[in-house]
Amino acid sequence: MKKKNLFLKSTSSLLAMLFVVMSAFMFTACDDTEDGDEDPEPEPENSILEIVAESESHTQLEAFVTADEDLSTALGGNNLTLFAPNDAAFEKLRTTLGVESLNQVNPSVIKAVLTYHAVTSVELRESFNEDTELTTLQGENITFNSSSNIATGGSDSDVEFIGDEILATNGVVHVVETILVPPTIYAAIGTNLGKVSQTILLSANFSTLAAAIQKADAEYAAITEGVTLLSTILAGAAEGL
Repeated sequence: MKKKNLFLKSTSSLLAMLFVVMSAFMFTACDDTEDGDEDPEPEPENSILEIVAESESHTQLEAFVTADEDLSTALGGNNLTLFAPNDAAFEKLRTTLGVESLNQVNPSVIKAVLTYHAVTSVELRESFNEDTELTTLQGENITFNSSSNIATGGSDSDVEFIGDEILATNGVVHVVETILVPPTIYAAIGTNLGKVSQTILLSANFSTLAAAIQKADAEYAAITEGVTLLSTILAGAAEGL
């Protein structure tokens, strides 16, 4: 009889322990589910253009995009990545060019530079590495260095990002503090900086003449090997000619 009571007592104790263990396990599992699952990222509410327009540090980018219908249309498309230069980036470029305002720069040059900041695919920062090459709306590629920063930034081969990437309804925005200049345009700026050719080829006041010179250079180069191009002649002219 005593053995029976001991058995029943032991069984009851074992069941009680199992209940406690199972309850603790269930509570822990439930707690892990509630606390372990991260809240989903909120869906973006603004487009790329709206993000630029609402930013207090992108007033110059907004002004140039708003003034150019083609740029507005391009950045209003879907599945885009914009490397958005802030106002500090525009100021650095203005200082480098030695102009009072970037509005003095040939509009075709401005458009080419700004379309170099846009890519027709959504590219998140985690995917950037030294093997990454992104083809831009302008046609030339953006490349990255071993630090996952932008390597094709004109005079800056280590363009860092400012803040976190911003998801948009039509893509993603990465803020940069340096104007990204396409390699071909950077070469032209370097060749003409501080010379009379800078005024003629890069100034808004001579955009028609600059277009004619570029057209003539292209035609001469196509039919005559080794010809000295007009732009090369201008670049070699003394300042103030």
